Amino acid sequence: MTNAPEAATPRTQQHSRWMLAPIGLLVSSVVGLGSMAFVAIHDPNFALEHDYYQKAIHWDQTQAQAADNQRLAYRFSVPPSIELDSTGRGVVELRITDHAGQPVSGAHVVAEAFPNAFSDEITQLTFSEGTGGVYSARLGGHRPGLWEIRLSMDSGNDHATAIVRCDLKPGGAA
Repeated sequence: MTNAPEAATPRTQQHSRWMLAPIGLLVSSVVGLGSMAFVAIHDPNFALEHDYYQKAIHWDQTQAQAADNQRLAYRFSVPPSIELDSTGRGVVELRITDHAGQPVSGAHVVAEAFPNAFSDEITQLTFSEGTGGVYSARLGGHRPGLWEIRLSMDSGNDHATAIVRCDLKPGGAA
Protein backbone atom coordinates (compact mmCIF):
# COMPACT_ATOMS: atom_id res chain seq x y z
CA MET A 1 0.00 0.00 0.00
CA THR A 2 1.22 3.29 -0.89
CA ASN A 3 0.37 6.41 0.93
CA ALA A 4 0.07 8.71 -1.98
CA PRO A 5 -1.30 12.10 -1.13
CA GLU A 6 -4.77 12.68 -2.43
CA ALA A 7 -5.10 15.30 -5.11
CA ALA A 8 -5.95 18.64 -3.60
CA THR A 9 -9.30 20.00 -4.70
CA PRO A 10 -9.12 23.49 -6.04
CA ARG A 11 -10.63 26.08 -3.67
CA THR A 12 -11.31 28.64 -6.35
CA GLN A 13 -14.98 27.59 -6.69
CA GLN A 14 -15.71 28.48 -3.06
CA HIS A 15 -13.99 31.86 -3.36
CA SER A 16 -15.75 32.75 -6.60
CA ARG A 17 -19.17 32.38 -4.95
CA TRP A 18 -18.28 34.92 -2.28
CA MET A 19 -16.92 37.29 -4.90
CA LEU A 20 -20.39 37.40 -6.46
CA ALA A 21 -22.04 38.54 -3.20
CA PRO A 22 -20.89 42.22 -3.42
CA ILE A 23 -21.80 42.28 -7.10
CA GLY A 24 -25.28 40.96 -6.29
CA LEU A 25 -25.70 43.57 -3.54
CA LEU A 26 -24.64 46.36 -5.90
CA VAL A 27 -26.99 45.19 -8.65
CA SER A 28 -29.95 44.88 -6.26
CA SER A 29 -29.16 48.34 -4.85
CA VAL A 30 -29.11 49.91 -8.32
CA VAL A 31 -32.33 48.14 -9.34
CA GLY A 32 -34.06 49.22 -6.11
CA LEU A 33 -32.90 52.81 -6.43
CA GLY A 34 -33.89 52.91 -10.10
CA SER A 35 -37.37 51.59 -9.38
CA MET A 36 -37.88 54.16 -6.60
CA ALA A 37 -36.72 56.96 -8.93
CA PHE A 38 -39.13 55.73 -11.62
CA VAL A 39 -42.04 55.77 -9.16
CA ALA A 40 -41.10 59.25 -7.89
CA ILE A 41 -40.84 60.72 -11.39
CA HIS A 42 -44.20 59.31 -12.46
CA ASP A 43 -46.04 60.13 -9.21
CA PRO A 44 -48.97 62.48 -9.98
CA ASN A 45 -49.02 63.67 -6.37
CA PHE A 46 -45.49 65.05 -6.52
CA ALA A 47 -44.78 68.55 -7.83
CA LEU A 48 -42.23 71.27 -7.42
CA GLU A 49 -43.10 74.89 -6.77
CA HIS A 50 -43.40 76.66 -10.13
CA ASP A 51 -40.48 79.10 -10.72
CA TYR A 52 -39.07 78.28 -7.30
CA TYR A 53 -35.66 79.71 -8.15
CA GLN A 54 -37.14 83.02 -9.33
CA LYS A 55 -39.26 83.21 -6.18
CA ALA A 56 -36.16 82.63 -4.08
CA ILE A 57 -34.25 85.35 -5.92
CA HIS A 58 -37.12 87.81 -5.43
CA TRP A 59 -37.65 87.01 -1.74
CA ASP A 60 -37.37 90.70 -0.80
CA GLN A 61 -40.22 91.54 -3.19
CA THR A 62 -42.33 88.78 -1.67
CA GLN A 63 -41.73 90.18 1.81
CA ALA A 64 -42.54 93.72 0.60
CA GLN A 65 -45.79 92.40 -0.92
CA ALA A 66 -46.66 90.71 2.38
CA ALA A 67 -46.15 94.05 4.16
CA ASP A 68 -48.35 95.78 1.55
CA ASN A 69 -51.04 93.12 2.03
CA GLN A 70 -51.01 93.78 5.75
CA ARG A 71 -51.12 97.57 5.27
CA LEU A 72 -53.95 97.42 2.71
CA ALA A 73 -55.92 94.95 4.87
CA TYR A 74 -58.10 93.55 2.08
CA ARG A 75 -60.05 90.46 3.07
CA PHE A 76 -60.57 87.65 0.57
CA SER A 77 -63.11 84.98 1.36
CA VAL A 78 -64.48 81.98 -0.48
CA PRO A 79 -67.08 79.49 0.72
CA PRO A 80 -65.51 76.64 2.70
CA SER A 81 -66.88 74.15 0.18
CA ILE A 82 -67.90 74.33 -3.46
CA GLU A 83 -70.14 71.71 -5.03
CA LEU A 84 -69.03 70.40 -8.41
CA ASP A 85 -71.59 69.46 -11.03
CA SER A 86 -71.61 66.06 -12.74
CA THR A 87 -68.98 67.24 -15.26
CA GLY A 88 -66.57 68.22 -12.47
CA ARG A 89 -67.03 71.98 -12.83
CA GLY A 90 -67.92 74.51 -10.19
CA VAL A 91 -68.13 78.24 -9.61
CA VAL A 92 -65.74 79.92 -7.18
CA GLU A 93 -67.35 82.98 -5.61
CA LEU A 94 -64.83 85.32 -4.05
CA ARG A 95 -65.86 88.16 -1.74
CA ILE A 96 -63.39 91.03 -1.35
CA THR A 97 -63.73 93.67 1.36
CA ASP A 98 -61.48 96.54 2.38
CA HIS A 99 -60.13 97.37 5.85
CA ALA A 100 -63.48 98.96 6.81
CA GLY A 101 -65.45 95.90 5.70
CA GLN A 102 -66.83 97.60 2.59
CA PRO A 103 -67.09 95.59 -0.64
CA VAL A 104 -64.36 96.28 -3.20
CA SER A 105 -65.60 96.86 -6.72
CA GLY A 106 -63.80 97.49 -10.00
CA ALA A 107 -60.89 95.21 -9.23
CA HIS A 108 -59.08 92.93 -11.66
CA VAL A 109 -58.66 89.52 -10.02
CA VAL A 110 -56.73 86.51 -11.34
CA ALA A 111 -55.66 83.33 -9.61
CA GLU A 112 -53.85 80.02 -9.83
CA ALA A 113 -55.82 77.12 -8.40
CA PHE A 114 -54.73 73.55 -7.82
CA PRO A 115 -55.74 70.54 -5.75
CA ASN A 116 -53.41 70.01 -2.80
CA ALA A 117 -53.10 66.31 -3.57
CA PHE A 118 -52.16 66.99 -7.22
CA SER A 119 -50.33 70.30 -6.99
CA ASP A 120 -48.85 69.99 -10.47
CA GLU A 121 -52.30 70.45 -12.05
CA ILE A 122 -52.48 74.26 -11.98
CA THR A 123 -55.56 76.01 -13.39
CA GLN A 124 -55.50 79.71 -14.29
CA LEU A 125 -58.62 81.63 -13.23
CA THR A 126 -59.85 85.09 -14.25
CA PHE A 127 -62.63 86.42 -12.05
CA SER A 128 -65.49 88.53 -13.32
CA GLU A 129 -67.21 91.04 -11.07
CA GLY A 130 -70.75 90.52 -9.91
CA THR A 131 -72.56 92.66 -7.37
CA GLY A 132 -71.50 93.78 -3.93
CA GLY A 133 -67.79 92.97 -4.17
CA VAL A 134 -68.42 89.37 -5.25
CA TYR A 135 -66.26 88.00 -8.06
CA SER A 136 -66.76 84.63 -9.71
CA ALA A 137 -64.82 82.26 -11.92
CA ARG A 138 -65.61 78.85 -13.36
CA LEU A 139 -63.32 76.13 -12.15
CA GLY A 140 -63.03 72.89 -14.08
CA GLY A 141 -61.72 70.99 -11.11
CA HIS A 142 -62.41 67.39 -12.09
CA ARG A 143 -60.78 66.51 -8.77
CA PRO A 144 -62.69 66.83 -5.54
CA GLY A 145 -60.79 67.60 -2.38
CA LEU A 146 -58.94 70.50 -0.82
CA TRP A 147 -57.85 73.17 -3.33
CA GLU A 148 -55.48 76.09 -2.88
CA ILE A 149 -56.27 79.33 -4.72
CA ARG A 150 -53.48 81.92 -5.03
CA LEU A 151 -55.13 85.27 -5.70
CA SER A 152 -53.74 88.45 -7.21
CA MET A 153 -55.87 91.61 -7.20
CA ASP A 154 -55.33 95.04 -8.73
CA SER A 155 -57.66 97.82 -7.65
CA GLY A 156 -56.64 101.33 -8.64
CA ASN A 157 -53.05 101.74 -7.46
CA ASP A 158 -53.32 98.88 -4.97
CA HIS A 159 -51.95 95.41 -5.61
CA ALA A 160 -52.79 92.67 -3.10
CA THR A 161 -52.22 88.93 -2.99
CA ALA A 162 -53.73 86.19 -0.87
CA ILE A 163 -53.97 82.44 -0.58
CA VAL A 164 -57.33 80.86 0.23
CA ARG A 165 -58.40 77.23 0.44
CA CYS A 166 -61.70 75.56 -0.22
CA ASP A 167 -63.04 72.05 -0.47
CA LEU A 168 -64.45 70.92 -3.83
CA LYS A 169 -67.13 68.31 -3.32
CA PRO A 170 -68.58 66.05 -5.97
CA GLY A 171 -72.17 66.79 -6.44
CA GLY A 172 -75.19 67.63 -8.41
CA ALA A 173 -76.53 67.70 -11.90
CA ALA A 174 -74.99 69.53 -14.80
